[in-house]
Amino acid sequence: KDVYSYIQNFKSKNDLLTYQPSERKNLAERGLRNFLIDIDLVFYQRSNKHYVINEKYLHLISTKIATKLLSPKALKQILKNQEKIGNLAELKIIEFEQNRLKLFPQLASKIEHVATNNVNAGYDIKSWEENNKERYIEVKAVSLVDYKFYWSRNEIEKSQHFKNQYYLYLLPVINNKLFDEKSLKIIKNPFNKIFKKPSDWINQIEQYSIWRED
Repeated sequence: KDVYSYIQNFKSKNDLLTYQPSERKNLAERGLRNFLIDIDLVFYQRSNKHYVINEKYLHLISTKIATKLLSPKALKQILKNQEKIGNLAELKIIEFEQNRLKLFPQLASKIEHVATNNVNAGYDIKSWEENNKERYIEVKAVSLVDYKFYWSRNEIEKSQHFKNQYYLYLLPVINNKLFDEKSLKIIKNPFNKIFKKPSDWINQIEQYSIWRED
């Protein structure tokens, strides 16, 4: 919370998120600021005495940044990075599945990267169980902090339909090229796990589809 509160001080300028605190505020924030510099999330721009958020990590904090802070170009770049990271995450999970099925080479050879051919399938990868049944996998590149992800209506409906054959693979992102594979969370039959009461997962509606009936 302290990190995200600090980030709200940054404003969009020349397609960067920058912050120039007063001397008093800079002194008060020095511990947190120095920590963020140490982990490369923030860097100091000496030429104009501004602190800048490293764009390599914007996708990790984009859900916590007020929309008004982002220029259209910066938002477009975040979305582009998220698409790239999502694709890399899917490739990483294909590797994971190939390794999981290494004792079943015929099944491993049939793994399909469905998302490259059909974006409306409701899942990204078709893999296999050891008993030769299909395993439908939706991959989400997530933050290690809270594992937050967005789940489309189509994906939810596919989860309801395939039940125990449908899986969510939540793969934490370290930066725009690295993933924390040891912290991968695999959820079988996620519709049941996420929407049942009680649940460890919090869900909320953030968008409505609205149309006019004549």
